[in-house]
Amino acid sequence: NMQDPVLGKNKALRQAISLAVNRERLNEIFYNDRWRIAHSLLHPLLNEYDPAIVDEQFSQYDPQAARRLVAEAERIHGGPIPELIIGMAGGDTFHRQFGQFIQRQIEAVDLKVRIDFTDWPTYIDRMNKGQLQIFGGGGVRFATPDGISVLGMFATKYWAPLGNSFFYSDPEYDELYDQIEVMFAGPERTELARRMERMVLADYPGVFTTHRVQ
Repeated sequence: NMQDPVLGKNKALRQAISLAVNRERLNEIFYNDRWRIAHSLLHPLLNEYDPAIVDEQFSQYDPQAARRLVAEAERIHGGPIPELIIGMAGGDTFHRQFGQFIQRQIEAVDLKVRIDFTDWPTYIDRMNKGQLQIFGGGGVRFATPDGISVLGMFATKYWAPLGNSFFYSDPEYDELYDQIEVMFAGPERTELARRMERMVLADYPGVFTTHRVQ
């Protein structure tokens, strides 16, 4: 939640959390290596997907670098980072083990984390109202096989409940989205989509873990 007073203005903290999560291990344990690591926002099966984005290491696992960023985040915050609360839907064995995995990963880089489990309707309602500091799942989803469907989830005009559950906002991004939203598919639109994707990833509004594709 980019409107959260602890996370929203502290990119070092958001990047530290991303670096703390071992996506390869997560995919192995919970999905039997069936999915692909989310090096991107755009799904690998979408036309706008850029294979070269893998080399930019937005999904990198580096706990040592994460700890250094936590120290920087504390300087920005003006003291120790308070306990972070991750909202998650479901209380079954899978979801509890998933939550425990994420909790241990982040706590390993000197941050305190609490998982708040709830039922799905309550989870969605709280996410849409911006009441979750961090939400665990259901953030990036697309209704149509088009990169615009994904990119719209980061446009200010589509703040939740319209899709942007991250409450991400960037004036430059919004201006580009208004352009791309009315463009026909083609090389120019694809290039712009890839540029916008990198803008979001470089801000670390979330920890994107896997794409559901074998």
